[in-house]
Amino acid sequence: TTLFRSNDMKLVIMVPEKEINRDRNLLILQCLLIIFLGLSISIFFCAKFTNRLTKSLGKITASVQEIAKGNYDVSVEVEKKNEFEELARSFNEAAKEFDKNSKQINKLAYTDSLTGLKNRNCFNKFRSRLEATFPKNIGVIFCDLNRLKFTNDNFGHEAGDKLICTFANLLKENFPSDECFRMSGDEFIVVSLGLSETHFEQFVKDFIAVNNKNEIPFAAIGYCWAISTANLNFMVNEAEANMYRDKNEFYKRFPEFKR
Repeated sequence: TTLFRSNDMKLVIMVPEKEINRDRNLLILQCLLIIFLGLSISIFFCAKFTNRLTKSLGKITASVQEIAKGNYDVSVEVEKKNEFEELARSFNEAAKEFDKNSKQINKLAYTDSLTGLKNRNCFNKFRSRLEATFPKNIGVIFCDLNRLKFTNDNFGHEAGDKLICTFANLLKENFPSDECFRMSGDEFIVVSLGLSETHFEQFVKDFIAVNNKNEIPFAAIGYCWAISTANLNFMVNEAEANMYRDKNEFYKRFPEFKR
């Protein structure tokens, strides 16, 4: 009931209670519907965000696991621009930098800094891998520089380094670089795979001819070949023993260089 007063006259409007209750209930229903729709929309977007969050975090977790296994060539793909785009981009940049640093460290660990040849560490790793596969047709060349101590003592270590690099370049010109190793100051090893004994010996003879073209041969050289081996060290020792025979011949010709 609504009451209006004017000039002492009253206007009374009578509304049935049922109609008031109906309108009230309708208003409540509309409010509940709006609340329900709002909650549904919120839940939908929350679920979508959570799913996107889970997928993005899953990709990052998988990439981290790959890095832990030693695979640094990984990246996180983000399908859409979202809150994780910057995180994924930062992760990818960090992974690339980590991969770059890892390769650099690996190179330093397995490469001779003076000559660029593979070093003793690399040879040891190569030997272990090789012996596990029982390879066929293996040739080993053992080289020991001539007159390195004499050069260092009389002309300085810079001249000695130049002699080392000159011979290292000679190896690179005649053999694949991944077969050549600098074992110590004046010792070098070449491990040839897949060549028959005849072909291997011809390669060695050609290299010895190049080595001996110098007025004073760069190095004493020994070699051996086997159809198969599970002990590369044995072949290295045999090639080294043959090298010392060549070294003795060198000292007979140039006794002034004998240590």
